[in-house]
Amino acid sequence: MDQSFVVLPKQRNQVPGVPPRLRAGGLQPETTQSGKTMEESFVVLPPPAASVYKSDSISDGGAQSPSSDGTTGAPIQLNKSGFHTTITVLKRAFDIATTQTQVEQPLCLECMRVLSDKLDKEVEDVNRDIKAYEACLRRLEGESRNVLSEADFLKEKLKIEEEEQKLEAAIEETEKQCAQVTAELKELELKSSRFKELEERFGPVNLFWSTRYDKAMTLFLTCLKEFAQFANFKDKENNIPPEKCFKLPFKIENDRVESYSITQSFNKQENWTKALKYTLCNLKWALYWFVGNTNFQPLSSTVSSHDVPPARSVYSTRTSDSKPEPRSLLNQ
Repeated sequence: MDQSFVVLPKQRNQVPGVPPRLRAGGLQPETTQSGKTMEESFVVLPPPAASVYKSDSISDGGAQSPSSDGTTGAPIQLNKSGFHTTITVLKRAFDIATTQTQVEQPLCLECMRVLSDKLDKEVEDVNRDIKAYEACLRRLEGESRNVLSEADFLKEKLKIEEEEQKLEAAIEETEKQCAQVTAELKELELKSSRFKELEERFGPVNLFWSTRYDKAMTLFLTCLKEFAQFANFKDKENNIPPEKCFKLPFKIENDRVESYSITQSFNKQENWTKALKYTLCNLKWALYWFVGNTNFQPLSSTVSSHDVPPARSVYSTRTSDSKPEPRSLLNQ
């Protein structure tokens, strides 16, 4: 047989239920074993090893098998029971060994060699760590320790107390500054809230792009148109010829001035600009009429009082001689 296997020794003095101690062995010649060559690593149980787990009393009805020479042998039933008991005990032992060592048992001889080498390396590493710790401990024990005297200790204590007092004073000063900053922050927040309230009274910043702005411009044109109608009515009351009565140079119809819309939404920039120009021209035309028909005289620091024409001279000149051209007003 091959030498890579384990044979259970013939031990009869062990307690039943405890597996026999394994023993690595070489070639074990037995008369009851077959002469075949074993090629794998395994556990061989010799026939005498099973007798360790035999009970003292044999159950009734146990059949015995005669040997080849005619003598009576051990009962077949008890031999099988002892073999199964041995296998069960070995399996349990292997399970315990697997749990304790975290290595699956049983191991073949090659695996045992590998595991042994690994454990040897771990032991060497542990020994090196132990030596390093011991060397460090010896170095620390060999270092000189400077023990402060009582006077030096008191000096260090006073120094630390002074530093503590300085730090406490700095903390108090910082807390005072923090309180002042907090008060200023609250005051600023109060002013900010008041400023927001005042700001909301003037409307949002983006009111120019709002539809309310377009509506306001349309209503402004309506007011200008009503003013033109009022001025025309006043001229008729003053017996002014119809062709010389007040009329706007550019016709206003709803939100349009000469077919150009004054609204900002959904309008071209150039059309909107033209509508504003025409509206400005209408306003200048209304201003000329207002100055010519009232006692209003514009004051100027650069113009003396005698340079200002009489109250109705502008309007009389406009009505008698010529009328300002709208195109010339646009160029002014």
